[in-house]
Formats: sequence, C-alpha cells, structure tokens
Amino acid sequence: MGELEELKKSMIEKYSDKLVFFEIEGPMDDIARSVSWGGEDYNEFLNMAIKVGAKIIYYSEAFPDNAIEKYVEHADDIAELDLGFMHDWILHTMVLYADWYTPSDDLENIEETAEQFEEKSAEEWAKELNQYIMKEFPNAKPEDIDRISEAFWESKGFEYIKLDTKDRMKMDMIKDIVRKQQEDIIREREKQELPKIVEECIKWAKENGLKKLTKASLNAFLAEKEIYLSSVGENALYYKVNLELSKKV
Repeated sequence: MGELEELKKSMIEKYSDKLVFFEIEGPMDDIARSVSWGGEDYNEFLNMAIKVGAKIIYYSEAFPDNAIEKYVEHADDIAELDLGFMHDWILHTMVLYADWYTPSDDLENIEETAEQFEEKSAEEWAKELNQYIMKEFPNAKPEDIDRISEAFWESKGFEYIKLDTKDRMKMDMIKDIVRKQQEDIIREREKQELPKIVEECIKWAKENGLKKLTKASLNAFLAEKEIYLSSVGENALYYKVNLELSKKV
C-alpha cells in the first residue's frame, strides 16, 4: 500500500465519527468557487472543517502518468490526494502529494500532449477517428460514438480531463463532426440495403399473418433479424412495407 493510501485510510478512520468522506472524479476546482489551503497538515484542515460545521469531506485521487518513466513503478499508487469541504458556498481545498511525486513532471507532460493535439485541425482528427471506427468498429451506431471516441483518444495518449477548455471544445467538435459523418454513412448504407430488407419484412409479415405492419411489429422484426436502422431508415421501411402489403390485400 502506497503512502497516500495509508494516509487516506488513517484519516478516514480517525475522523469518520465526525465527517462523511465522499469521493468525486476530476479536479476539485471544477465543482465550485474554491480557496486553496497551503501546508501539509491535513489534521488542521479537517479540524477547521469540523469547526465551521462542515459535514462532508470531498476527496479525489490522481495517479501518476505512466508515460513518465520514473513513475512506472508507482503506476497503482496515489500520487495526489485532493481534499475539500464547502463553507458559505465556497469550496476550501487542500492537496497532498506523495513524496516520490513531482507535480511539475505531469504538467510538462500535459503541455507536451496539448501541443501534439493542437498540431492537427479538427477536420484532420475527425478523419483519423473515422478511419479508426471503420477499422475497429465497422458496425458502430451513432450512439456508440462517445465510447469509441474515448477509446480512440486513449490510444493516442490524450485525456479529455487533462486538456484546457479550448482543446476540450475542439475535442467535442471533432466528435460532433464524426457523429454527423457516421450518420451520413449509415443512411447511405441503408439506402442500398433497404430494398432487400423490405422484401424480407414483407415475407416475415405474411408468415406471421399480418396485413399491416405496426411500429411494435416492425421493432419485433428488426430485433428478431438483428437489423439496426436509423430512425429515418425505420420510417422508410415502415411505409414501404405497408404500401406493398396494402397492394396485396
């Protein structure tokens, strides 16, 4: 167990009768207006929280960047422990660092990563992300883009939370560009495949004694055949099949 893991365990045990410890994700200063405390005496910090009537201590953990060689052996150890409590709508925070950790190392690496991200335009990154999707997830749906994007950026060594606001906005823009492009790709594919699916659906409807397709029966057909269509594709299938079924009555 690393030094900050032991400190956290000891701290929670010591103060658990007076304070509730609640873990959050991401930087403390993303929560509210904040005031940072200096020093390393967490007892003084927590006793002040008790004194002003705080009931909850928020905390978050950060681990070292594995890309930095000297931190490889500490990959599973907490490098930074952030503490915080609310008082008068202001978040009071304190940061504890492991003895082996130098915050500026990560900062330098973040700056280098940001430069690499900014070297390419949103359109260039969108092209790469689309190629990644076509290779790794050829049957991806638009709603899968968020998770696929995370995997793509992780493979490139970029973390959304470590980018500044401008680069986060750029990353969001890239995702929106790709989602729109993927929707266009899916619609074009559906246009080519729809005639065959219409025939298959008409046959299915007859086999099930249906003279008209309802939205529920359409969903049943798509689920049974494991066919994914966009909302536009579903509507087109619905109307085309019902048109053909009405002709055969």
